[in-house]
Amino acid sequence: MILIQVDSLEYFESDGSSTKSFSDQQRSRYVIPVLDAEIELKDGNDDPPELTISIRTTDKDDMIFLCTKILSLLKKIEGISSLFPLRSLVAAYYNNLPPSTGLDANIKANFNAIEQAFMNRGKEVMHRLEIDGFVVVESGMKTSTSNIARLSEMLVEKTGQNKLVRSDTVAFITEKEANQFGIGKQYDLLMAISSYLNKHLRFQKSNYQPLPPSTRGTPLSNPNEIQIAEYREGEFYREHSDNSFVKGSRQKQRSNYRCYTCILYCNEDWDHRRDGGALRLYKDSVSIVDPLDASRICNYIDFNPANGVLLIFDSRLIHSVQRVTSAEKKRLAFTVWLLRPEDNGCAGEIYDSGEENIIF
Repeated sequence: MILIQVDSLEYFESDGSSTKSFSDQQRSRYVIPVLDAEIELKDGNDDPPELTISIRTTDKDDMIFLCTKILSLLKKIEGISSLFPLRSLVAAYYNNLPPSTGLDANIKANFNAIEQAFMNRGKEVMHRLEIDGFVVVESGMKTSTSNIARLSEMLVEKTGQNKLVRSDTVAFITEKEANQFGIGKQYDLLMAISSYLNKHLRFQKSNYQPLPPSTRGTPLSNPNEIQIAEYREGEFYREHSDNSFVKGSRQKQRSNYRCYTCILYCNEDWDHRRDGGALRLYKDSVSIVDPLDASRICNYIDFNPANGVLLIFDSRLIHSVQRVTSAEKKRLAFTVWLLRPEDNGCAGEIYDSGEENIIF
């Protein structure tokens, strides 16, 4: 019996024990063929039951990798009172990693995709992005309802962040997975934007040295995945920045290399005045330390997340996703964060270090 399949590889194989819940001193043993490791999960007599995890491997990176995958699995299983020790271990590891500098933007360049999306409006798009820090484009790149339904099936895991901050469901997919789900063109479009901006956008000068693969002439790089996020009735995301200031930093240190946020929406017949779910972008908010202050200080603009709409904005800008009010529809969007890696001392992402009331 396969316990879980990730990235098209069968990491865990079970000896046949049930894993839907942990009770009656269940014990499950798993082997991980690709890593030459073993995992044993044992449920004790405590009420609520305490789960003991034993991992046998000689490689520390393999152990952390397995802990991360197990944590993702256990979030879906009922009857476990606390995941704190495992979450703390995983968070401690990832919080000590340097932030990713991304991939060479030209690797994924597909100028046909971006030219078709901009429809000969490239100069106007660049001008608006330079002046306003954001631009919205009717790309014509619509996602079919059948592909949306397939994607929705894989979106089963919450982010783990504070439920008072956000309540959507997310997944990250690679190019191979995008093609498998029929959204290869959408993936290509999002990954082509960095190359286009490198060639056509006038970037603000920086006092910092670029980090490879970034250069002075081509400052932007790509991640290797896109995010898919789904919001159902009542779900939302409070005011936040995709590249926030590090809390307590005296020099207003940024948390990552994200430079531009690019979102492609997939929602047919969507009207935010009726269905909710608008992306609310606060103008001139890049210098605000506490995102909640933006709603008091800044003017905002609401964007309707209709199918084919492409929104590009400065990742430092404060924004939110308004609560979805439709009971019949799900709000779906693809997001890629274009990176500008520089030797600027950014701190890296802060991951969850505890229970559900911890924000990461």
